[in-house]
Amino acid sequence: MVVNLEDMYPFMNEMLSSGKEIEITITGDSMFPTLHNRRDMVVLAKTEDFKRGDIVLYRRKTGQFVLHRIVRISDEDLFLVGDNQKDIESGITKTDVIATVKEITRNKKHFSVTNKRYRLYSYIWLLIIPFRRYITHFMKK
Repeated sequence: MVVNLEDMYPFMNEMLSSGKEIEITITGDSMFPTLHNRRDMVVLAKTEDFKRGDIVLYRRKTGQFVLHRIVRISDEDLFLVGDNQKDIESGITKTDVIATVKEITRNKKHFSVTNKRYRLYSYIWLLIIPFRRYITHFMKK
């Protein structure tokens, strides 16, 4: 069953605020190759302890829900980018963040984002932001 995130947001926000984790199937290609459209799932949890490299679910001023990676953190703002993008989005406040990805599920295999190999991958992927479009272009073929 497919449920619109907009429709589920009040319930989802209530669950996250009460300390529960939720799992959603991702849609879109902005986080490719880390996350694949309609195939991969993520476990989300509420946190206020953000780190560079974390993937967060946030809501833009337009109302759109977005899952992107933290590139940089200032006192109040987060700078985010999708893994399939090179343009860094600014003006996202910490209060715009709904949840942080804690686990990724692909092909029924679960892995934590605290896994050392995953953290290394995340670090490297942030370093190559200017070259991402070229790399992902060949990965999609």
